Amino acid sequence: MNRLSHSRHFSVSNRSGFHSSGSTLPTNNHTLMGLTRSLSHGSLEAMNLVEEAVRHLCESAETQSVTKNFFQASWLELCFLKGQSEAFSNASLGYTTLVTAENYALVKNLEDKSLKVLLVDGDVTENYRHVGFNKATNVRSIAEFKSSEKSERDHSWINTVCKKIIYAGIDLILVRGDVCQQFMIQCSCRGVLVIPHVQQNVLLAFSECTGAESVTYLAQINSNSIGCNVNISICMRGSSILESGQEIAVNVKAKGLNFVTVVLSCSWSAKEELLEDEFWACTYRLHHALYDQKVFPGGGAVELLCLNHLRKLEEMAGTFSLDSKGSYPSSWLSTTAIHYKGYIYKCLADGFFKYISVLLCNMDKCSSELEAMTFINNELKIIRDFSSPSSYIVNEYVRNLVLVDSQEFPSSHRPRVYDNVVPKLEAWRRALNLVLIVLQSDAEIITGSAAQKQTVKGNFITGEHLVL
Repeated sequence: MNRLSHSRHFSVSNRSGFHSSGSTLPTNNHTLMGLTRSLSHGSLEAMNLVEEAVRHLCESAETQSVTKNFFQASWLELCFLKGQSEAFSNASLGYTTLVTAENYALVKNLEDKSLKVLLVDGDVTENYRHVGFNKATNVRSIAEFKSSEKSERDHSWINTVCKKIIYAGIDLILVRGDVCQQFMIQCSCRGVLVIPHVQQNVLLAFSECTGAESVTYLAQINSNSIGCNVNISICMRGSSILESGQEIAVNVKAKGLNFVTVVLSCSWSAKEELLEDEFWACTYRLHHALYDQKVFPGGGAVELLCLNHLRKLEEMAGTFSLDSKGSYPSSWLSTTAIHYKGYIYKCLADGFFKYISVLLCNMDKCSSELEAMTFINNELKIIRDFSSPSSYIVNEYVRNLVLVDSQEFPSSHRPRVYDNVVPKLEAWRRALNLVLIVLQSDAEIITGSAAQKQTVKGNFITGEHLVL
């Protein structure tokens, strides 16, 4: 990180001898099950659904290796079944959603048929306009249509767009926004199923596999906007239909579709948000792990390594000579820098110390904060005796301390807990930037150098403020 050339806390030119080699910590090869279990962080049921979704994507791509090219979080979608047992939760290839029970006969009629699909990236209403074509808000109409005239106009618009749809032979319409209720009724009578409120990633997945170009208005329908070889079916569990209230679950598939829907069943509406948060947290942990191709040891292991290094920097800060005055002619400024530099490192170390102690208590590894503090201090003493602190962290600390879901495993098959690299580094970077901004502001107040407009940049890979 760029040096704070005017900070009274960090003006000494000496730098620590710690350097980043750029290499990742050594880890053992894991199967998909081992990796997902290590990233579950206690949410094993949610991670099992993610693992099932990954297996469906690999089967669709006809590959047995899981890489970042075959799994992305945007290829997954959620569908809630309210009032159902959690045993109904599963992952299935394709797009699963809920439609009204009145459409049961229509969906049943469309089953086992090759359908033509239309993708609409907008609303399907007569008065819908693209954001760039909205009328000015400060313009008022002198005369308005009467209710009868408005009804006739809407009916005329519905008949016009329905004729376009029937003429193009469209069987299924996926709409991102809202849909006019009368339009849906007219389409149902003509054997066309309309599904509103479809997410954009779903439209993109169907566009890629069918070659259909999404349209903003129904007036833009042409041969390029129609996709083929799409199938729809009613979701079943044994001989019963999956339903939620007055809605039934249907599954839409297409040849070459790389998309999986995870159906989450929950009998308590208050638990839905918790299940959703757990699922997406597990999804993005696996997504980042595959994308980065590296992970951090979990359970506070990396934070313990950082704490050990900050303690070393704190000790080194007190050994600097008073002759090292940096670029300042004023002796009192250099002396103050030496005095406070160790204190800043101590504050940073205390933050990591507090984090690890709370983490150990939350993991039920320590019954109290005092026990956690004692454990951390003992670990720090052991680390100092090792020539390679990172080797001790990986081979001893994680293996002996961290268990997954409090399950007992043989020592050779015990899964470790892992954390994502990029999110953790980003959190540290932002926290460190905040500290440096405070120091920079303090330096400008003391030295009166605000006019120079010097800024602190967040590149913490190099420089004397390196944490790792």
